[in-house]
Amino acid sequence: MKTKVLCIVVLTLAFLGRLPCRAGILLSTNGYEYFNNTALAQLSLAPAFAADGGSGTVIAILPNGQVTNYYANPFPVNPPAGLSNVTAISMSQSGIILALTEQGAVSGWALSYSIPPSPPPLASQPPPGLSNVVAISAGDTGSLALRNDGSVVGWGTVSIPPGLSNVVAIDAQESFHFLEADGTVVVSPSYSLFGLSNVIAISSDNEGVLALRDNGTLVGCMGGEIFTNLLASSITDIVAISGGPTSFVALRQDGSVLNGGTSENSLFGFAQPLSNVFYLGREIIGTIVAVTGDGLPTFTIQPRGQTISLGQNIYLHARIVGQTSWQIQWQLNGTDLPGAINQDLIITNTTAADAGNYQAVVTFDFDYTAYLAESAVAQVRVLTPPPANAISFTAPHFASDGSLVISATSSDGSSFPFTNSSFLSLQTSSDLRTWTNLNTGWAVSNGSITISPSAQTPNSSVFYRLSSH
Repeated sequence: MKTKVLCIVVLTLAFLGRLPCRAGILLSTNGYEYFNNTALAQLSLAPAFAADGGSGTVIAILPNGQVTNYYANPFPVNPPAGLSNVTAISMSQSGIILALTEQGAVSGWALSYSIPPSPPPLASQPPPGLSNVVAISAGDTGSLALRNDGSVVGWGTVSIPPGLSNVVAIDAQESFHFLEADGTVVVSPSYSLFGLSNVIAISSDNEGVLALRDNGTLVGCMGGEIFTNLLASSITDIVAISGGPTSFVALRQDGSVLNGGTSENSLFGFAQPLSNVFYLGREIIGTIVAVTGDGLPTFTIQPRGQTISLGQNIYLHARIVGQTSWQIQWQLNGTDLPGAINQDLIITNTTAADAGNYQAVVTFDFDYTAYLAESAVAQVRVLTPPPANAISFTAPHFASDGSLVISATSSDGSSFPFTNSSFLSLQTSSDLRTWTNLNTGWAVSNGSITISPSAQTPNSSVFYRLSSH
């Protein structure tokens, strides 16, 4: 799904909230001794609208949707030939790389530190035919893909928790983290971080998981323990995060970044001052990649599709970074929703009419020009139970052998064949007050209830009551 923005006359923004007119890649210096100052300066001029990095290599998406390497180690592995229309990139600590295309397909490859190259790890090999993907996360031992219906596909060594549904964000590191639409964080192999709620984004490292709440505040989690004594705990306008609970970079709504964590010694540092940042890569080996631009409003969190039952809630979130003032409007099937002008859209007690395609549209002025940006489309399905067909019984009649036959039809005009007497109970009464189970003398035959002459009471009025169990 493409987003659109005007630049000078018209500039089309890509899936992630595309590329401002100018962009550059900046690296935090922690652990990135691979790149010297000259290389870092060159990266700051490299155009990109998303990037990730680690092990002396930066993988970036170019403005034309192709992927390129910037590397300082002697073992580069170039992207697969013909890879194009890429909208998202992800790289793991050991150099597993995934690319997501505009068509929802996933490609994978890996850095190799041996000559000849070693066989590609399983985590770099998405399953054949994988489609309808909206987000990816590369891991060293296993990788994840999020599909547009809220389901998750994993490959390599991955354990998908049972019952997982309506997932809106994923993160594959040493553990596998899943964010569900209702703000619940689930960690593989299978447990929920109880007490952690209203989460709209997650980021993890080998220490644990960092969670961004819908009020713009951060919460850290290590070993299932939740704590808020973060250096950035007083900040309330965060729209994207990278790192973990003890050391992270947080992107603020105005495009500035905040280094945070649990101690000053663990903070990330950047060689160049940061401003107009619109994208943060994942933390890889103590390094975070930031991409800067012109300050045009850009989506950092996209609404995701979900499937719910009638009466449940819909949770849709969008976050925008950019120095320019802007206005947001939610739409359903291309029509503005009255009063839906906040970054969070929550619909309670849903009906069938709430199903459809949701999208956040942002309007703003930049350099005396009117602009428009659209989020990804989130398809929401509302499951409704099939209509219950009323059952009506035909008039009982006697067969030639004296058996009493009871048949039924449904309101849709089809016959209602009784096929298994073990799920039925037949009772009799002479006064409609006292009922007695008829345990013998009746059976299901040809889709009807047949009561034998021996089970009938001659010369008296008898009422029958049929129920299922």
